[in-house]
Amino acid sequence: MLKKLTLCLFALLFITSCAKNTSELSSEKEKSVLATYELSVMKINNKSIKVPKGFEIILFDDNTLSYKGCNVGFGSYQKSDSEISVQISGLTRKMCEKNLMDLENTFVGAFRGEFKTQTSGKNISFINKNSNFFFNILEK
Repeated sequence: MLKKLTLCLFALLFITSCAKNTSELSSEKEKSVLATYELSVMKINNKSIKVPKGFEIILFDDNTLSYKGCNVGFGSYQKSDSEISVQISGLTRKMCEKNLMDLENTFVGAFRGEFKTQTSGKNISFINKNSNFFFNILEK
């Protein structure tokens, strides 16, 4: 009996000492969205490709980014006034329509490295020597 009581007390002590305050957890996970862009057209090696609605890039205040299309991806970026450097680090791999998967693979393969940025009204372009990406600005 004493052995069971000691074991229960030890387990209770262990659980309570490992627990974090939920307000601490929520503040650790909160990021602010700096901008949300929806891809409309991409031009790779002088070939224009129209993109269906729903392909979005979200830039967060901690220099991370999230990609949303057929799959979901994540990565990082560094931005200055007229340039952005992008790296997509990971991507889920769920099955989608073949044409969407092909489009997404093309996008993820080309959307990395350094780009010049040009903003015009509610549009922003990311341009480098091999590819241009034209986004609609959804949130800024």
